[in-house]
Parts: sequence; structure tokens; C-alpha cells
Amino acid sequence: MKYFFAFFLLPLQLFAQADSTQPADLKTLYAITATSPQTAYAAGETGTILETENGGATWNAVHKPKGPASDLLGIAFAGKMAGVAVGKDGVILRTTDGGKQWAQAQSGTIQTLIDVQFVDSTTGWCVGFEGTILKTTNGGKSWVAQQTGVNNVFWSVWFTNKNIGWVCGSRGIIMKTTNGGKSWSGLDAGLPNFFYSIQFVNPKMGWVTGGYGAVLKSTDGGASWEKQNTRPSLSVFKSNTFFYGMEFTDSLTGCIVGDGGLIMRTANSGEKIEAVSSPTQEVLYAVHFSNHNTGWAVGTQETILKTTDGGITWTTQGILQ
Repeated sequence: MKYFFAFFLLPLQLFAQADSTQPADLKTLYAITATSPQTAYAAGETGTILETENGGATWNAVHKPKGPASDLLGIAFAGKMAGVAVGKDGVILRTTDGGKQWAQAQSGTIQTLIDVQFVDSTTGWCVGFEGTILKTTNGGKSWVAQQTGVNNVFWSVWFTNKNIGWVCGSRGIIMKTTNGGKSWSGLDAGLPNFFYSIQFVNPKMGWVTGGYGAVLKSTDGGASWEKQNTRPSLSVFKSNTFFYGMEFTDSLTGCIVGDGGLIMRTANSGEKIEAVSSPTQEVLYAVHFSNHNTGWAVGTQETILKTTDGGITWTTQGILQ
């Protein structure tokens, strides 16, 4: 199940009509983050933010507006107490009490914001439509636009420190900054695919994933990219399967999630990427690890999956438990 928007082929249902087969009370979750193996937060449709404080045994709604509200697409914490969620129409929500209360911050844009990341307690970035990149230096209280000179949709942002960072998005775009976002330069990945997730484990080594089974790796900070050695017999790499979320816990081990509940895993820096058993067929949009072993993945119909062995096995949590 994929959702497309005009000629951009964007896969999130918020950019199209909602799936009529999905029960009205079950929201799609687009983002997941964690501040410890016990505490995690998931964000999604109509302003929904769920929290667990017991490793996912129970999840509670800490932000679930009764009236119309913008879908939330990204969430990140700058420490254990301060966090930010971003979404449609330029909405930015901020908490300073560990997610108990959320208040709107001024973004200065009406463009949809898709991803957000912090490198420390004060400095972070969020990205979205029309080449939008916003930066905060005060933990999300205020945001300043950065200029890229492009109008692509940016789906993902990743910084390894306050200076070095990357964004990726529509039409195969990848951009890099080495000065905290004051200037951005384009990188050539050699594919026109839509890239939905980017991550670097250090200033040199990183990955980007996206449409049509794309998984690329760089070992020189993004100057060059090579396709990863995936199993040619696996039909997913010959189909229209999209990979939406990715996270590496170190330079060797990482997980990728996408269409139809697909979960891929590597333990050798991407030399071999193989599917692991998944307990769902729902679309998975995001994956996040709180440490090397403990992680969550989220998707449609409030699907929440958890692993405690580094992504080898996954169990269902949340409303489907």
C-alpha cells in the first residue's frame, strides 16, 4: 500500500486521500524516537503523539487533538525533557517536560516539514517541502530558514556534528553542508530515485535509501556512492518496493523498513542486506534505536513493532498487541 502525490510520487497518505479501509480511530504513525530503552515517542496523523515509559508495554496519547490538526511527520528530542515534532503546514510542536505537554512554536513557514534532528541540547534542523531547511540554536524555541537554491522536497536530514550534515529528497537530490547550513552543495548519487532517509555514522560513512529498493553507501562523506550488495534473488529489489525509514546503530549494523511490513537488516555494513521476519504487512515509515539492541518501527494503523536483539526479531506493540 503506497500513497502518491501528483508527479512527485510521494508515498505518505497525508499528501493524498486517506485510506478508506483504515478504521477512523487508528492513525498512521510516521515517526518514532526514544530517549532511553524505556521511553519512546511516536508521532502521526492529526497531531497524534504517543508515549511509552515502560519499554512499549503500554502506549498513551500525550497529544491527540479532538478537532482538526496537522499531521506530524517527524519527531526528535534534544535530551530527555525537550523535544520537537514537525508536520504539515509548517507546524512545529515543542515540549520541555518530557512530552507531557506540547505547545506550538513559530516556524516562519507554511511548507510541510517532514524530518527533524538534534545534534545536542540546543542545535537542530528540520526539512520539508520546497527545499525548506530550518535551523534552531535554542532547543526549538525559534527557527531560522537556510537557503539551498532548490525547490525539491527534502525528506530526511542528518548531522554528525554542528557543522557537517546532509539532506536527501525528491528526484535523487542529496545536499551537504560543512558549515552548519550556511551553505549547501549538491552531491551526485547517480540515481533519479526519491530518497527518503539518510544517515551517516561518522563524517565519512553513510547510507541513503529510497524508492525502488534503492540502498546506496558512501565512504567519503557523500562525494561518491555505490549500490549495496543485496540478494539478487530477493524479489523486492526487482519491484516497486519503497524503503522509507533507516537507522544504523554502528558502522556495521542497520535496519531498513518500508512497504508491506518489510524489514531489512545488515550486520556487515551493507555488504549483505536481507529481509527478517516481520509480524505485520502494514507500511512501515520509520525505525529508531535507543541503543544497539532496543528499537521500534512504526507505520499505518498505529502499528508499533519492537526489537530487543538489534533488529533480528520483532514483536507487535501498541493497539495491535
